[in-house]
Amino acid sequence: LLPAVIFAGVTGDIGTVLLLVGTYLLAVILRESVSLSLAVMASVPLAILSGLCFLIFSATFLESLSVSFNDLLADLNKEIGQENVTTQPITNSLTTHQLAGLLATGNAVIAVLSVMLGRYWQSILYNPGGFSGEFRGLKVPRLLALALCVVALLLLFLGSPWVVWSAVAVLPLTITGFALIHSYAEHSGRRLGWLALMYALWFIFDIAKWLWVGLALI
Repeated sequence: LLPAVIFAGVTGDIGTVLLLVGTYLLAVILRESVSLSLAVMASVPLAILSGLCFLIFSATFLESLSVSFNDLLADLNKEIGQENVTTQPITNSLTTHQLAGLLATGNAVIAVLSVMLGRYWQSILYNPGGFSGEFRGLKVPRLLALALCVVALLLLFLGSPWVVWSAVAVLPLTITGFALIHSYAEHSGRRLGWLALMYALWFIFDIAKWLWVGLALI
């Protein structure tokens, strides 16, 4: 943590500190509960707390980052020949609130993936194949899954800047969707190429992201 704290003190960016602490907390939850599902679900409050910490302790950093991004977007808009009427709403849409949501969501995703990678390494050493079964059997409790979807839809309905935070609400369902895809591949005999295609579809098409959530909910 010491290098991360020094970096935060110099730059005002506490993201690395939050990432290390968040990953540690998720690892502790996994160790104490022996439940990968619970560790994944804990990423939601973790992301919310991280976002609040960004807004409280890294306000200056977020403001400078917002200005930099908006200037970059404005330059890009000029290069493609857009008029000011079109450019202004685009550059003004990236607020500190949105940046906090993006950074917090990114931190939560990396924390979950880090813990899952650590659990995978641990299973290789002490319980070969154990992680695969845990991951493919990943589930979110029914009522919590419905609540997360309702919250995500509400945030989407509220519009900017709340749309960014909808990704936090559906994070456990998204990971569960990937687990479902892996489980289907295992039971149907699909090979690595098919899984690679599914991942590519998720990265490229936004509708695939919501399809994953829908599959997990079903």
